[in-house]
Amino acid sequence: MPVFDGNQAAQEHLLEIAKHCIQAALSAPQVTGRLKIKTKIITGEELIPMVKIYEELAKTRNVVYVICYKMYKALYDRGEMPVMLLFGADLSQSPGFEWNCGACGFKTCLEFDKYSRENRGMGMVSDRPSCNWMALDFGIACDWACAAAYQYNIPSRIETFGGVIFKLLGYLPECNCLMSLPLGPCKDLVYLVRYGTEMAYTEEEWKNAMLNVGVGLFQMFSGFKPQIKGTNKWWERPPQYYRIAEDPEFDKLRGEIRDRISEIAQEYRKRTLSERKALSEK
Repeated sequence: MPVFDGNQAAQEHLLEIAKHCIQAALSAPQVTGRLKIKTKIITGEELIPMVKIYEELAKTRNVVYVICYKMYKALYDRGEMPVMLLFGADLSQSPGFEWNCGACGFKTCLEFDKYSRENRGMGMVSDRPSCNWMALDFGIACDWACAAAYQYNIPSRIETFGGVIFKLLGYLPECNCLMSLPLGPCKDLVYLVRYGTEMAYTEEEWKNAMLNVGVGLFQMFSGFKPQIKGTNKWWERPPQYYRIAEDPEFDKLRGEIRDRISEIAQEYRKRTLSERKALSEK
């Protein structure tokens, strides 16, 4: 009778738990009963493009650097990448009941449906306007998937940024809204303490990062010239204020990052298309 490495077996079992999470999402109660959920399970080397895109985004976003790139890079370097679930749905049309609730900002469902068909949105998670009821059902389905993972004591965290990245990579093109759910690795509090980020920043770097990311947390009462509490014992130091300013150098960097992300996505899409073609010819 064979003997198995228990730790490795636990990691491999994540794929089975992923299937349970999908079963839960597909079985979740719906308000409309019209939501059609699409899913993918992504593992191993197929997650490398995600890490590469996070690396690019991290160059201008402190939060992405700490909670996404550093963590996934550390997991990849240790060979402990999670099993990634991808959930998608088309939320861009009302369920067809003509409830005319007005929650979307339009008086009727027909007006919303027409606008959504003809206009794309500015958002990243959802590239078109979404019906509130369909979005509610999608959220419930994702919650049920997370609850299923919790029942197996598996670290997980639903991610909007991941959904954006996999949309760029061409997954589930028929869906206008994507969310990702990493399962594992089997470690303590992976997505709470953000494994791999230990000593990522010095104390001074953390403070500056928070000032850049969550400026409003350090703001005094707004006035004609908003003041910020940007230093220790700020009341003993000369006041500091917000100022709106252009930054051409930063804008140029963002443009370069967008181009690089587009290159990564196009490269990955071409590879997957060629692989699908090769499989179809066999």
